[in-house]
Amino acid sequence: MVGFHGITISFNGRDDTNTGENPKDLMAVLMELGAIPALRGARRQQSYLIECFGNGLPSEENDEDLRKERCREKFDAIFAYLSKVRSFRAWDQSAKLRMAAEPLIEELREAKIDALRADLGRIHAECKLVVASQELPSTVFENFDSGIFAILTVKALSLSATVMLNQTIGRNLRTDEQTQSAAHELIQISRIFRKSQRLVSPCSTIWPLPIFFAGIGVTDEIYQDWALDYMKELEHWGAHVVKAKDTMDQFIRMQTKDGDRSFSINA
Repeated sequence: MVGFHGITISFNGRDDTNTGENPKDLMAVLMELGAIPALRGARRQQSYLIECFGNGLPSEENDEDLRKERCREKFDAIFAYLSKVRSFRAWDQSAKLRMAAEPLIEELREAKIDALRADLGRIHAECKLVVASQELPSTVFENFDSGIFAILTVKALSLSATVMLNQTIGRNLRTDEQTQSAAHELIQISRIFRKSQRLVSPCSTIWPLPIFFAGIGVTDEIYQDWALDYMKELEHWGAHVVKAKDTMDQFIRMQTKDGDRSFSINA
């Protein structure tokens, strides 16, 4: 929930992106400390459940947990990336005030964007490998276990990273083709979870973040309303979801009104 709150809060004006200060969320602190690899490193040789239950654990349970472990590593990597984009968002806000006096700032900005795009390309490639290494059922409702949930969540989180990056670097545009493609895929994955009632009760520290990015990424009002309705269904998860839904609603309204993504919402 900390990761979810830290990302969505950067869209509602309650961090320091408007002042140009570089906000530090949990992932930023962990990256500075070099602690992220250590969080998973001790568990690479065997699954978490084996550590807890030993050899008495059924083999199918162990296999499922190992599948999820690969996904958890991607979750860490993508949230670290989202934190980088959030930091760039703050830096960019400050840099715009100095571009006229310091022409090289624009060159530095483009270099930072190129680096973020390269990182995103690597993340997508790694996530595709994770998905391709797993045997998905012919339909998601057939044997929809927690391993399948984790795989679809990896895909959704990587698509969310695409939307967040493009929202950040293309704020003078209403939308772009890559954002639309990613947002529509997010809607499709979210529809799967809604139909299967996978998110009826709180079961993830990541969801419903992808629904948030789907809602702010699409331009079709039908999909926007669908995303808002689904977020409303999940409000019982906690105040962070209520806040995210309200922020998404304001974000959609302002994008429609202004015709671009250059604004900030003050909560």
